[in-house]
Amino acid sequence: MSCQVCSSTLRAGDLFCSACGAAAPNHPVSPSVSEARGRIAGERKFLTVLCSDLQRSTDLISELDPEEAISRLEPALIAMRTAVRRSRGIVSKEGGDGLIALFGAPHADDNHAVLACHAALELVRRIKLLNDPELHVRVGVHSGYVVAHVIEADFSSIYEAGGPAVHLVKRFESTANAGQILASESCQSLATGIVTFKALPPKRLEGFPALVPCYEVVEISGLSRWRARSTSGLSSFVGRNEQISQLERAAQLVGPSGKIAAVVGTAGIGKSRVVHEFVDALRQRDWQVIEAEGNPLEQAVPYALLKKLLQSALQPEKPVVADQAGSGEALASADAELWPAALNSVLDQPVADPRWRDLEPLLRRRVIIDAVRNMLDRVISSRPTVLLLEDLHWIDGQSETVVEALMSLAATRPLLVLLTWRTEHTPEWLEHLDVLRIWLRSLDAASANMLLDNLLGTAPDLDALKARILRHTGQIPLFIEEVARQFISRRVAGETGDADASWDTLEIPPTVQGVIASRIDRLPKEDKALLQLASVLGPRVSPNLLAAVTDMPTAQLQSRLWSLEVFSRRCGRSHLSNTCLPTTLFARLPTSLFSARSARCCTAGY
Repeated sequence: MSCQVCSSTLRAGDLFCSACGAAAPNHPVSPSVSEARGRIAGERKFLTVLCSDLQRSTDLISELDPEEAISRLEPALIAMRTAVRRSRGIVSKEGGDGLIALFGAPHADDNHAVLACHAALELVRRIKLLNDPELHVRVGVHSGYVVAHVIEADFSSIYEAGGPAVHLVKRFESTANAGQILASESCQSLATGIVTFKALPPKRLEGFPALVPCYEVVEISGLSRWRARSTSGLSSFVGRNEQISQLERAAQLVGPSGKIAAVVGTAGIGKSRVVHEFVDALRQRDWQVIEAEGNPLEQAVPYALLKKLLQSALQPEKPVVADQAGSGEALASADAELWPAALNSVLDQPVADPRWRDLEPLLRRRVIIDAVRNMLDRVISSRPTVLLLEDLHWIDGQSETVVEALMSLAATRPLLVLLTWRTEHTPEWLEHLDVLRIWLRSLDAASANMLLDNLLGTAPDLDALKARILRHTGQIPLFIEEVARQFISRRVAGETGDADASWDTLEIPPTVQGVIASRIDRLPKEDKALLQLASVLGPRVSPNLLAAVTDMPTAQLQSRLWSLEVFSRRCGRSHLSNTCLPTTLFARLPTSLFSARSARCCTAGY
């Protein structure tokens, strides 16, 4: 007999499912109650909540009929919904004059704070574009823990978040002025660099006894993720000599023809650091660098990455004009006459040629490909060039088509194409190309210790702490850095002077919360359930104990463990074994099955 909610096997006499808590099929609890329990079960998640509301909306509609009132406010609500959805958020709850939106749920996203700030700015902009002087919106944004779950009503279902974080974001919204976006300190710390904030005096908010730090969201800074990170300071570069040597050999092969190389790895493994260290060395040897970066905010913006590529290629040249687009035989083609218009359209510059406006979309794309290829061909023919395209997992679809066509330049020009992407997002069009793939794994023990020495110092009393950090971070560079910085900030703040006590108070750094959660959310449902259950049982869980708790057949349990083993390897490091499932710091898994505060993750590499 199986559970009707989660399909787990039930034993004779079971009244409730041991996996999900739903009532057994023949139990006297009514089916509606049993189904509701299965639906309401939620997850503890670290995400960003946005709350927006129209100021003094009641005054606008108090004397209107219901139909007129809805029509009066609906344009503003449409603008809010559109801004949220275009930034990959979901509308959780909507009232007559505002909404609550979630970013980083139901599927985790490590950019949830940036996406929420972008949505807030876009929301305010769209309300202003309505040209209705009586409509003024206030917005609050906050990043924190919530319990997210689906609530079924009589005629609808709502994916809702609950907890103090939701109450806090409502207080931020109600405190904001018309047209203002107030953000919490946690949101500011996650998005700073990419988003520009203005610090405000702390505010006393209803229901919160202490003064609450406040920031105003001003604008998207325009900095790339790498530039934003590097401006705040970089740790020492360690442990990637082999990968740098592989890239050096690829550069040495560039002559009359070029080479394509790719640095691939999971989030936080150090892809950007490796390629920028290598590219900086090429600059010292008079290589020309053309670079562009995928951006999670621009995945729906046509030719967003291509625009950055053109801007990099044309600097410090003058803006594109007709005689720069092509010459000689190239201009003999009718399409070549449209190349200046094609480049200007990608660069968001005025297009004077009326033929461009009349061109069909497919023909436009072909002309753009030819124009960009011709322009790059002229730029790179003079000296060795590295074309760096980062974070292809965030590339927009239109740019991806052009980039695929540009790969042919490496066959006939002194060009080193250097690409990066996350392991789970390999571009399909690269399968038929000769690409040197360099897979980044966790740091080796010596390099990881060197990194920690540079971050924390070499005092002997820190040796035990360093060993625990390395064991619990899977020796992944980003995780090591963030845990070390959290430890330093705690010591500087004077919260504790004892290393062991400091360790006990450490939490998952917010900067890696989304990275971990997004990996876990990619697991198959059965594997994720097993991972959640194992994390409740203790720091080290034997398969025998798991088998007893789950009542899962040995073969099925072993299959699930092997699946987690494969997942761990793909994340950059394998720690699962046939005897135990080691815990790591980074796994207060979001689930309603246990108290997330006491949970520990049983996969490594986090």
